[in-house]
Order: sequence, then structure tokens, then C-alpha cells
Amino acid sequence: MKLVRLKFRLLRQDFIKIFLLCFGIPIFTFLLIAGNEMITSEWTAHEFLHVFFGSVMNLPLNWMYWIFLSFGYVLLLQIVWKPHVHMYEIYQILRYKDIGLYWQIELVVGFLFTVFYLFCYFAVMFTALSVLRVQALWDVQWVIILFAITLNLFIHALIWLTLKMYTLVEVANIVSVLLFYTGVRIAEPYIPLYYAMVDHIKGYILSVFAMELVIILILAAFIIRKAKTMDLD
Repeated sequence: MKLVRLKFRLLRQDFIKIFLLCFGIPIFTFLLIAGNEMITSEWTAHEFLHVFFGSVMNLPLNWMYWIFLSFGYVLLLQIVWKPHVHMYEIYQILRYKDIGLYWQIELVVGFLFTVFYLFCYFAVMFTALSVLRVQALWDVQWVIILFAITLNLFIHALIWLTLKMYTLVEVANIVSVLLFYTGVRIAEPYIPLYYAMVDHIKGYILSVFAMELVIILILAAFIIRKAKTMDLD
């Protein structure tokens, strides 16, 4: 519990940054969507979901909205997973106690903030639809797409962290950028972000979710394994 309290005490110092990211990115994105004047009162929330959280085949410009979503998430990760090893108290815990537990907490916190970031994103979008007089009726697909994007973005986060720990942070950054960019511009099943788009997962949702959960567990195991052998000095 001491590590958990330490982690959230440190995150409170960045509360304003986290708040601005979680609400600023979706508000900015929706202003761009509204500025394009493509949404009319005849639309429904269901149609909005399939167009703006689908592939570029549905809307040529929506690759930009995906990029904004991804960019905000990458910035959030830099805050949530900011290294604090220089702090004496954390340094002592890592040096003499359970490093594996520390990284397990880091991964869980990263996942929770992934959920929080996307929940804020979807909440802003759902609320803002009423401004454009769209029929913003509740649809279970909001939950399905939220879950799909959560798993997918978290896989990207773990890929970034794995590459950072096993290679160089520059390699991790380059690969992450390429994955996000190709994932929104190229609709191919071997591109990770492909599986977050609603029109691509339709028909085999459970298989995709099961596969992504397995990938998350494997990457988490690699991260914790490497963390236990890293030199803190």
C-alpha cells in the first residue's frame, strides 16, 4: 500500500496537466469535427460512432481525429509513467524490496489512466453531440468501442514501454509513432490500431479481445522480467 500511496501522491502534483489532457484533447477534437460541418441533426449517436471511430474508408479526415486521440494518450503516458527513481524513498523501496510489485502497480495505474482518459474522451463527445442537436441516445456500442480502444491503446503503451526497457527510448518513440500512423492510414489486419476501429472488429469481437488480453499479459511479463534485472545504480 505504501507504493500505491506514493504513486498517487506523485500524480497529484501533475493533476492540472492530467485534467487538461483528458478534457482538452476531446474538446479540441470535437471543435474540429464541428468546424467541418459534416454532422447534421439527422445523425444519430450510432452513426457518429461508426463514422468517427471507424476507418478512413468511412471518413477520409478521421485519421486526424485518431492521431489527436493517440497523441493525447502518449502525452498522458509521459506523465503517468514518469520515472521517480531519483526520489530517495522510492529508490530504497526498489533497491531493497520488491521491484516486481513496483512495476505491477505502475502497469495497473497505467491501465486505470488509460480507462480514465478514454472515458473522459467519450463523455465529452457524447455530451457535445447534443450541442449539434444529434440524437445522442445511449447505445451499448459506446461501451464496446470504449473497451476495444482501451485494450488497443494499452497494448501500444506496453509495446512502447517494452522497447524502451529492452532497447532505446528513441526506438520506442519511433515505433510507437509508426504504429499509430499506419494504424489509422492503412486498413490492414496486421496493424495494431486496426483492431480498435468499430467496423473492423464487428463479427469477431470476442476473438479480438481474447487475443489482445493475451498480448497484454505477455508484454507485462516481459516488462516485469526486465525490470527485475535492471541496474538502479
